[in-house]
Amino acid sequence: SARIEALARGPIDVAMASHGVDVAQLAAHGLVAHEIAYTAVVFAVHSAVALRAITREQVCDVLSGRLTRWRSFHVEGGDIIALTRPGDEVDAAVALQNIPCLREITTASNVRVIARPDSMAATLARTPGAFGVTSMTMVRASEGSIAALRLDGIAPTSENVTSGAYPLRRGAYLITRAVPSAAVRRFLDFIRGDDGARIIAAGGAVPAARNMRSP
Repeated sequence: SARIEALARGPIDVAMASHGVDVAQLAAHGLVAHEIAYTAVVFAVHSAVALRAITREQVCDVLSGRLTRWRSFHVEGGDIIALTRPGDEVDAAVALQNIPCLREITTASNVRVIARPDSMAATLARTPGAFGVTSMTMVRASEGSIAALRLDGIAPTSENVTSGAYPLRRGAYLITRAVPSAAVRRFLDFIRGDDGARIIAAGGAVPAARNMRSP
């Protein structure tokens, strides 16, 4: 909300937002959202864990405490170090929206709740046996320390995220005034161009359609 207020008042020219953008609220402030990318939300493990695929039901079994050892997945390892994010945070919200059993379970007392996305990635990267929810941008930034899991057999590839075959994704938006300045228009043109698309892809996200649109 502070970003939107600052943009509407004038101290800033562009705000970044992800998922759950309220178009009507923005319009009431004379603002518009431009979708620039999609990011896959993924369940991931420390790279030393041999697991590379999981089902929705198994996600719920881990977070509810029904599965506590890696041998339950027929891979080597000891205890599953389960991590999660607060329910109102974007990665967790995307998972809750698309995995019904997460709305029905009680999270086990030994599951550690990590507030910040960078802290989640850092914990996954340095904790053997760790399992948690993060994004492909964080997986890419880990340089191999974190491994993303296929969900119900579907990998979080660019193609699957674009088509919607991979179900867990969140949008990334640039929010501007409805009539942006010339400098902001040039920036938007850059982001939706080839150079912008390469930068977005290099960060582990998927460029949205080049004709930027409001959500």
